[in-house]
Amino acid sequence: MTPATKRYAVITFLVAAIALPVVPVALEAMPDPWFRIACWAIVAFILVWVWLMVRSIGKR
Repeated sequence: MTPATKRYAVITFLVAAIALPVVPVALEAMPDPWFRIACWAIVAFILVWVWLMVRSIGKR
């Protein structure tokens, strides 16, 4: 069985592959306060994904 950190990295990658192509279409329709919240949520998601990838690569 694979370590949990590698599974989390793969799960976040799959969520990103599914969700991030839809994000530009969804962001266009949002009013200003929700647009900013969504942009910060995307940045947070990318940072978490990078952190998980670094952890999974570092724990070989």
